[in-house]
Amino acid sequence: MARQHYKSPTASAPAKGLHGPYGVFRNNGRLGSILVSLFIIEAMLTVFVILLNQAVASASLSLDANKLGEIIGITGWAQGATRALVVVLFCLWLNRSCKNGWLLDAPKMETTPGLAVGYLFIPVLSLWKPFTTLKEIRNASYGRHDALKTTLPLWWFLLLAFCLMAVVSSVLQQDGHSPETLSIAEKLTIVSAPLTIVLDYLAITLVIGITLAQHRRMSLWRTS
Repeated sequence: MARQHYKSPTASAPAKGLHGPYGVFRNNGRLGSILVSLFIIEAMLTVFVILLNQAVASASLSLDANKLGEIIGITGWAQGATRALVVVLFCLWLNRSCKNGWLLDAPKMETTPGLAVGYLFIPVLSLWKPFTTLKEIRNASYGRHDALKTTLPLWWFLLLAFCLMAVVSSVLQQDGHSPETLSIAEKLTIVSAPLTIVLDYLAITLVIGITLAQHRRMSLWRTS
């Protein structure tokens, strides 16, 4: 009888640690870089608006009303377009980061990638659920709970404050019939402008930190 040689079985699935409940690991480096660039552009546009308003208030800008209106209109359009792109790409980054979180630390993850994005748009739940989701992703990405300990809660608190000021300012501008009401709305708008810059900086820190932490942890898994 011919002697049969032993042949080791061929693995039909990726190596352990490289495939999670929501698929393979997603490298968010390029997506994160685009998102960070948009945050920087948004901050630069906000700075331009602040300087423009200061120049108009001090009457140091020698432009006619039509030209000034065109500049303000173009800047407002650019801000709106940039912010819309930021929202779309941030949702994509959040979804992909959550999927990576399930790969890196599935036992401790509770929020699904779909809900990670959905919580941003569900009334009432949007007040705290996105924050707890990001904490889950942070913990899975770094493998510990003390990373971004100040940055994450500060960003979420300021983001809620910014949204509240935007809503109040919009309501006052639409329904305000007195100079006092319009003055309050204008002051809220003035305060929210520099707050946008702070939020962009904190968001950049979060995106870069979590993206690099996930890549670093996955690299360690692949070499172990």
